[in-house]
Amino acid sequence: MKTLSAFAILACLPSILMAEGIRCGSRLILRGSSSAELTAFCGDPVQISRSSSYGGRDERAGREGDISSSSGDTDAQIWTYNFGPNQLMQRVRIENGTVVQIDDLGYGFDAP
Repeated sequence: MKTLSAFAILACLPSILMAEGIRCGSRLILRGSSSAELTAFCGDPVQISRSSSYGGRDERAGREGDISSSSGDTDAQIWTYNFGPNQLMQRVRIENGTVVQIDDLGYGFDAP
């Protein structure tokens, strides 16, 4: 019984891992990858949505007494990839240049 349970868990593992990554050719983009890596391996997205939020200001004196700023500011982008009708479309949330979330959207389509 334990062997059967272990086998079932191992059989599901690849699908769990793929839900958090995008395969582009022989490369795998995961959460924590940079937007530069994503573009280099997967190309340009078909759509980009941008938003910014400005959190609490963290003002500190710099080396020469200047007030420097802004921890908590977030530059968020949603990139959508369409890899064609035989592959799933992917929505990637990028915050401050880092991939933080990857979602499957269903099968893509041929571009007009």
